[in-house]
Amino acid sequence: QNSEPTYHTAAKNFWDMIVPHRTYAHGGLGVGEILRKRDVIAGSLWSEPNNRDHAETCCVYNMLKLTRNLFFHEPDAKYMNYYEQGLFNQILGSRRDNDSVTSPEVTYFEPVRPGERRSYGNIGTCCGGSGMENHTKYQDSIYFRSADKSTLYVNLYIPSVLEWHDAGFTIEQTTRYPMEGASSFTVRGDSRLALALRVPAWVRNGYTVSINGVAQKLAITPGQYVMIDRKWKRGDRVDMQMPMTFRAERTIDNASVQALYYGPTLLTVQAASTRPQTFGAAGQSAAAATNVSPEVQAAAAKAALDTGLLSVSLYKHFALNGDFAGMMEQVANKPLHFTANGLTFAPMFVADPQSGPTQPYHMYVRRREPSIVFGAVDSGVENGARDDGATFMDAVWSAAPFARASALVAQAERVAGEWQKAGRFTAAQQAAVVQAARRGAPTLRG
Repeated sequence: QNSEPTYHTAAKNFWDMIVPHRTYAHGGLGVGEILRKRDVIAGSLWSEPNNRDHAETCCVYNMLKLTRNLFFHEPDAKYMNYYEQGLFNQILGSRRDNDSVTSPEVTYFEPVRPGERRSYGNIGTCCGGSGMENHTKYQDSIYFRSADKSTLYVNLYIPSVLEWHDAGFTIEQTTRYPMEGASSFTVRGDSRLALALRVPAWVRNGYTVSINGVAQKLAITPGQYVMIDRKWKRGDRVDMQMPMTFRAERTIDNASVQALYYGPTLLTVQAASTRPQTFGAAGQSAAAATNVSPEVQAAAAKAALDTGLLSVSLYKHFALNGDFAGMMEQVANKPLHFTANGLTFAPMFVADPQSGPTQPYHMYVRRREPSIVFGAVDSGVENGARDDGATFMDAVWSAAPFARASALVAQAERVAGEWQKAGRFTAAQQAAVVQAARRGAPTLRG
């Protein structure tokens, strides 16, 4: 609100210190109401062994306010990509689906440890007050206009009607997002306007825009805005298609600790904890854990994380587009719910039962990819890692989507050559990997 430029610089720098360096998969941040070390996400889950309090709801509330204000100064799509992450995951999942005249029924924290649960209530707390406000603000930040009124930014895909009287436009958006990757706009206006549509950062391929049924030739960059500048006629219709895909995102500090998403939606494993609820160090009780050295506590924290995370293997299910939809089975009559390998994956934002115990969940999983495989073809070569934690399979699939099987084979050959040159493969291992790629890639669907 102040015209002094140093305030803007400070706010911008603060935001960049948070995203992505201190941000959990649902957009939340902090341990016990306090910001912790930079680039320590997986490591922060047990950094305080007996403190389950992660991701205070007020923190995201404030981050979203800061984000939208920074966008007013600099319309960078990175701000709205984060806004979507926090809004559609932590904020949307922060209220219990229960009518109450005695409690806000909102979260104080939304835990990130394996097998934790949300709790609701918060009468008279900061998270109770901002928590109630959160759920009146889904109309917030869907649309922004440029200062000269020449451009309308479409930031969020939420059913809405924009009445922009000064410009002579009414724009109605219809969508089932995030249940499906599509949105439509009916434009009522008769003048020129640039429509800036945000292409979500999670888009992998297949994003299209049509106007009155005619496909548009546009340069699409995921995570940026695509501009449609034209003279509109009353009743024009814009249809967007942004096919959703599954993806895994690694934590900054541990390549094997990852979160799974479907489009913008964080998927959590609905399962109880696989570890004791409290732990000490070197056989001590939880109460005595605070008396041991930081090194012993760190070792105990690592052990708890290792035993608490559920393991998943994905690469053997990958299609050419880099999606692992082949392993995910849709649960009947439950949108965005899937099963795979005996596990149930559900959206982070799905509310807990109206009464009774809340649902335990795992926001993060452990990737176990021991062997280099292409579909059902196993090379027999260990899927080793570079110094940065990225495995051979990570390096190959970083180039997805692949238009053809031959492109995947070429990528595998290139990376295998690099690994042999670096001494990570023998000549025999390189040959085995290339052979597996040549046999397995043609069997993968698109």
